[in-house]
Amino acid sequence: MDDRKLTTLLAAVEHGSLSKAAASLGLTQAGVTQMMNSLEEELGCALLIRTYNGIKLTAAGEELLPFIRDAAASLNHLKEEANNYVMGQLKTIRIGIYPSITKSWLPQVLKDYKKEYPTTSIEITVGGEEIPRYLDENIIDIAIAEENQKGNYCWNTICEDKYYAIVPQNHDLSKKDIVEIDELMKYPFIMSQINELKEKLKPYTSTNIVETIQIHSIDDDALISLVEQGLGVSILPGLSLKDISENVCVRPLQPELKRKLGIMMPRSVREQVQTFVDFVHHLDISKY
Repeated sequence: MDDRKLTTLLAAVEHGSLSKAAASLGLTQAGVTQMMNSLEEELGCALLIRTYNGIKLTAAGEELLPFIRDAAASLNHLKEEANNYVMGQLKTIRIGIYPSITKSWLPQVLKDYKKEYPTTSIEITVGGEEIPRYLDENIIDIAIAEENQKGNYCWNTICEDKYYAIVPQNHDLSKKDIVEIDELMKYPFIMSQINELKEKLKPYTSTNIVETIQIHSIDDDALISLVEQGLGVSILPGLSLKDISENVCVRPLQPELKRKLGIMMPRSVREQVQTFVDFVHHLDISKY
């Protein structure tokens, strides 16, 4: 299947018009119309309804659109990889990752990996909830993230990471050795952008979370600073607590909460990427 037809269809859907799609792609409207007719004939069904006001998808078009997006992305990926191979370019492993991992064990892991594979280039993209989208759009090769983000991607568990209560130094709860989750929720709560924690808290809380501040940042240090200033309490995973300020207190939670971290990746990856995944998978992360 000609990837130009798929790209042109997606442009037409985005712009809502064949003429606008043609202009954006530097094509003639007649050429775009011909490609759409050819694509519909190839698939055996009508995809677009043409009107004076533009175009819209048919019922078949709506149902097939996700598959068309996947096919276009896969063909584009194939072209990129073939070009890299032909040009003999240095292969780069592109990793999407949480900030808490970049400040904990990842640097040492990469140092050890580079000792064995010194010619491999590593590119790191730090993110949060958008990490699965980076995989979808081929911005990264693999992601090291929480299991609930894996979707339909392959999954390799690396480690478990406990959550802890974070309270100001002089807070009432700082006097406790262990903090009950239900009790913590009675205080103004600061929630980070990576908010899958809400789902983890639901079974344990008898009251609604009182979010006085929602910080749209993947930087846990910024959240800790807000707690330090007495603006609320929070819960953070252990990997985020390296070199934490002495002006906040870290306490174990009751009941205990954990997140499972691992590698998300497509079913088919380059040999170099698979080598890195296998390297990390066989490590004892607790030693890092």
